[in-house]
Amino acid sequence: MRSFFVVILTVGLLGFLAGCATTPSSSVKSKNPPPKGSPAGSKASAATQKASEEVPLAEGEFRLLIESTPSDAMVVVNGIPVGRTPRTIELAGTKHGFFRDQVSLKVRFISTDSTHPSQTVEEMLTQLDKIPAVVRFTPAGATRVSRKS
Repeated sequence: MRSFFVVILTVGLLGFLAGCATTPSSSVKSKNPPPKGSPAGSKASAATQKASEEVPLAEGEFRLLIESTPSDAMVVVNGIPVGRTPRTIELAGTKHGFFRDQVSLKVRFISTDSTHPSQTVEEMLTQLDKIPAVVRFTPAGATRVSRKS
């Protein structure tokens, strides 16, 4: 009986540990994380990100700018923290500008005082959606800005 419980606990622990492994999605890339020693969203990070936006993209890739009001909110793409707003990410898309995979965008607004609680706003983007140029987040929700045709 005791060995039965040991086996069950071992299998459960292995299952839990296997579920903790997270691999980044190959269809989403965050452009230029901040240099070591500089906080995300700093002037150095913004300058590096601006330079990366001038590099041409491969066919089937699109840039998406994530903004927030108030700025400096934490951005999480498909469960992976990628930095603070404003943030540009690259996404794989179809030749017609639709998403290849479902993408979860979450922006975490951190409370700076006791009158406003911290909160997370999520926007789900599916294969039926065209890739927007910009997604703007506020504590009330998200707004998409379409690409120019």
